[in-house]
Amino acid sequence: MKNSIDVEWNENGIDIDNNDKHEQYLNEFRRTVSVMIRNAIDLSLSNDPDGGKQRKKTVQEIFNEHSTHLLFLNEHLASKDLIYSSIPEKLRQHTIQNFRSNSRHSPYFIYGDHGSGKSSVISQIYSLVPSWFDHVKLHRIIRFASATPRSAYNLELMRVICQQMSIILNIPEGYLPKDASFDPLYINNWFQNIIKRCEDTHNNEIIFIFIDDLHKINPLDCDVVAALSWLPISLPYNVYVVCTTGAPIDALKITPMQKERFKAPDYFYDLSNDACKTVVRKVQENETFEQYVNRFFDTMEQEFGKVGFSRFTTYLTCTEYGLSETEFLELLMPISNSEAYLDTRAGDFNFSTFRTFRNRMRPLIREKLMSGKLFIQWRHSLCAETTRKRYMDQEIARQAHKEIVNLFFPQEENEESDESRTEEKSDKSAQPDVVSTTTAQQISFGMDISYNIRHVEEAWHHLIQSDDTQKLKEIAVCNFDFLLAAK
Repeated sequence: MKNSIDVEWNENGIDIDNNDKHEQYLNEFRRTVSVMIRNAIDLSLSNDPDGGKQRKKTVQEIFNEHSTHLLFLNEHLASKDLIYSSIPEKLRQHTIQNFRSNSRHSPYFIYGDHGSGKSSVISQIYSLVPSWFDHVKLHRIIRFASATPRSAYNLELMRVICQQMSIILNIPEGYLPKDASFDPLYINNWFQNIIKRCEDTHNNEIIFIFIDDLHKINPLDCDVVAALSWLPISLPYNVYVVCTTGAPIDALKITPMQKERFKAPDYFYDLSNDACKTVVRKVQENETFEQYVNRFFDTMEQEFGKVGFSRFTTYLTCTEYGLSETEFLELLMPISNSEAYLDTRAGDFNFSTFRTFRNRMRPLIREKLMSGKLFIQWRHSLCAETTRKRYMDQEIARQAHKEIVNLFFPQEENEESDESRTEEKSDKSAQPDVVSTTTAQQISFGMDISYNIRHVEEAWHHLIQSDDTQKLKEIAVCNFDFLLAAK
């Protein structure tokens, strides 16, 4: 839009003090510029209502997610637990053959039991693939299933992978489409379209997608066919998917056609077969991983007492994504009497004993960075299974979930003074097994709680498992801040 304004010209310049037309010109100029700027802003907002903020937020979200999984990857590589495996070489030969012959293929599956080394194998493959292909641009995406909220559920895992692939391939409309949906069919089509685009327009690029512990991905009620039906049975020559699973192919939530195709010897590697020989480092020879975990538990019981050890392992087993050191201390360290002697054999920890305890537990626990904080979680799912068998029943589990809920959402008496609230909180900490029976009308939850994706996911889990419908309704279902944070 072009605008012109007529201005009176004077050879000797304009007398701004005694010329009314000059003021009229300036008013008209201001109005015209203001209208043009306003129209430009309205047009920009109509095309991009959030001003690009959502786009930047999406990129940051994917960056944080990928960084978390790279930490797990580096942890496996640094441990050097894998002594030898024939699978990387088999995979190298097969992928190079497919790439050179432009052949389509299926995803690759590595199957093994607890402690068989499947996570170490897939980590080694991730580190080796750049050396397999010359003169091509290679991209790698890795996810450790259920390690984070965005890798725990089928739909969310695929959504973030699709967004990351779109950024990698520089698809401007791909990683934040205006009609973005969380519908399974939409995400499935989105994934297929990105793969198709990679095949058609990125001939000199290769994408490897690694997913560890595929069996841990949670299905959703909205899954139309099977939870893992999105896994393609045929991939182009420059896209490869490598998965590990602790469940056999027949036990995975896939379609009959997928099961038939994925069982092919070229794509399925069973670590228990001699043809897929894999050797991992063991503390004691001729000891199974399950025997090692039980022996480690026995040693810790003797050193720190069964009560203290069982309390820690129970809380850790009940969590979805782990707890921070501060959260553990709030659960395990009574604060009613600062002069009291705290003994782990009685179930109580202080800063020093917890630090010592955590260092001794390092072979079975890991620290991960998520939502800007360090969280402690089990290194192996077998540890959680062992804890349930040795220390937990239904009531103990429910009680632990209730205590974690109280940790996430501190309770305050409305009519008590600040001093009495502090005293009451100390009394509750001194008796961690006692659950408050105060009615919802007498309880108010702190308004300064800041929610993040981990807080929301973890809280949902504990609220449901604690069987406290009143708190579930008040804290989550009827809390719009909480619900909005879950978006």
